[in-house]
Amino acid sequence: MNPVMDMVAKKNEANAPLFEQGGTCCIYSEMLLISCGEAGKPDNVLIRAVGNTHTYCHGPVIVYEKLRLDKTFSGLDILTSDQLWLENVAGERLYCQTMRVGLSEKVKQDDRDLKHRFIIL
Repeated sequence: MNPVMDMVAKKNEANAPLFEQGGTCCIYSEMLLISCGEAGKPDNVLIRAVGNTHTYCHGPVIVYEKLRLDKTFSGLDILTSDQLWLENVAGERLYCQTMRVGLSEKVKQDDRDLKHRFIIL
């Protein structure tokens, strides 16, 4: 389960976009999450860093601030939106997999050890 989902296991007004089809944005506690599953299942990705050749920032709240996000972005489809989108960089990208960080102590050790954090190099 996503670390943020420890806090949002039940659907409510604030996290409703997480239960939408893949590609839907959710602004939750000044963090940007993108749903990545089928509608009804809160599978998502927490965006922890963004950048390009000129700028790089990391940390979920810093990403939120640097991108000048607010609650109006919640519910946007990043696959069709002209306000917020992901760009595909030509060519294959190297990445590494590591354990997630900042998990609640309530998360079982087996889940804590899973390598569900991906870093694009």
